[in-house]
Amino acid sequence: MEDGKSMGRKEKTKAMKKMKRKQTRQEAAERERREEEGRLNDPEEQRRMQLEQEEAERMQRDIILFQEREKAFMDMIITRQQQQQQQEQEQEQNIDHDHEFEYVVQEEGPPDAYSLCVIFSTHR
Repeated sequence: MEDGKSMGRKEKTKAMKKMKRKQTRQEAAERERREEEGRLNDPEEQRRMQLEQEEAERMQRDIILFQEREKAFMDMIITRQQQQQQQEQEQEQNIDHDHEFEYVVQEEGPPDAYSLCVIFSTHR
């Protein structure tokens, strides 16, 4: 029987501790709610929160502006590179068209020893 009574005491003690912890948490939560309401009703705190929000919005706008400028810069770099590549290709084509090759067979000497000469002509 003593075991039954001692178990009852242990359970009661355990339940009392649990209720005490619960009550302590509830009181702390209520205290925090009251402090938060007090801060929200304080004009100085409201001004500080508004300034923080404005700062966050300004930073967001700055980030977006930076990203837009960075994208425009990268687009400009890509466009320049493409233009440069196109100019280089056009120059190569012009060089190929400017220099035409004429193959002339010189028939000097015996017929089995023909030599081949390449003559460059420039048309500019």
